[in-house]
Amino acid sequence: MATKIKDKTNMAVLATKALREAMQKVNLIKTQKASLSNPYAFVESTDDKTTITTIDDERVIKVEIPATNSGTFSMLLPRKITERFLIGGNGETTITQGNMLNLPMLSRDGIGSLTMNIPKIADFPTPKPIPDNLQWNELDGKWFCSMLRIVVASCAKEFSRPILTGVACNDGRIASADGFRLTYLKDERLSFGLRERQGIIPYETINTVIKLFGKETSIEVSFENSDKAPHFVYFKSNNVILCAELIQGNYPQYEQLIPKEFICKASFSAPLLAQRLNLLDDYIVFSKITRFMFGTLNGEQLCSIKAGVESEGQYSLSCPANYEGDDAKIAFNYEYIIDALKPFSMCHLEVGATNSPGKLTGDIDGLTIVIMPMFVEW
Repeated sequence: MATKIKDKTNMAVLATKALREAMQKVNLIKTQKASLSNPYAFVESTDDKTTITTIDDERVIKVEIPATNSGTFSMLLPRKITERFLIGGNGETTITQGNMLNLPMLSRDGIGSLTMNIPKIADFPTPKPIPDNLQWNELDGKWFCSMLRIVVASCAKEFSRPILTGVACNDGRIASADGFRLTYLKDERLSFGLRERQGIIPYETINTVIKLFGKETSIEVSFENSDKAPHFVYFKSNNVILCAELIQGNYPQYEQLIPKEFICKASFSAPLLAQRLNLLDDYIVFSKITRFMFGTLNGEQLCSIKAGVESEGQYSLSCPANYEGDDAKIAFNYEYIIDALKPFSMCHLEVGATNSPGKLTGDIDGLTIVIMPMFVEW
């Protein structure tokens, strides 16, 4: 007589809205069909919570949400399919794992169910565990992410010099540079517990941090606790943890690039100058070269802006400015200037010789942006 196999069913009941929000967060790691770890999320239910994890070569995102569980179990769920099935976010969703471990079911109250055929969980890579000895440092989440948005703009986007594709973090300061510009923020609130060490966070990780934590009032940060240069950084807020690998190497001594002297220091409205520069069109200013001249016309101090070539067209614009020092002139890539103006309301541009970098500061304490000049015939 055949023996009947006892049906063993594990279930987790979760709020649909919380589960969908968790899937949206872990889906910030881009899906890559070539990697098993990317199309799927690792789901682990234990006690009164369910943890959802995604992983790629450099990052791990973990989200914990409250759940009512009938047992301890784990499975894989396809990320995009699961998130789509949870659209609307109403009611509760039950995740069921029966004897057929590769056929989990999602059931939504009053809507229906979805059964999926998934790979074996053994094929999913093991996420890096979160160390117990981390020293967490609390920062203002909204402020920190807003500063990261400013600094990350100067990261290099191509990998000829990989070290420049990240943001350099030291206690009290962060910086990025791409060889043409430098963005540097010095603020005592930037306390990472690094002491004399430095951590270089990849720009893709910075963008993930901004998306995950940009609306949080508080965020905790910890760099790997060791006497040597750290290899990992950790961010957490509420029920979300992000672990990311750092770029290894020696970042350039960027503070040496900040000019200490100037011939002319011009002060102006950042939105007003940006409005002038946004009038330029790449068809005419295809080289991006834009000449800035600070002088006096009819007794009024102003910044004259010239760009373009005779064969296509030329711009001749002006913007009110107050300056101290001598008349001066310098040429920049106008797109770099537009990017640099975005954080400020009022700003100051310090220029020296035509072949020296320009230094931009303004009404954000501790923020300095340095832009390399473009060489032109005057």
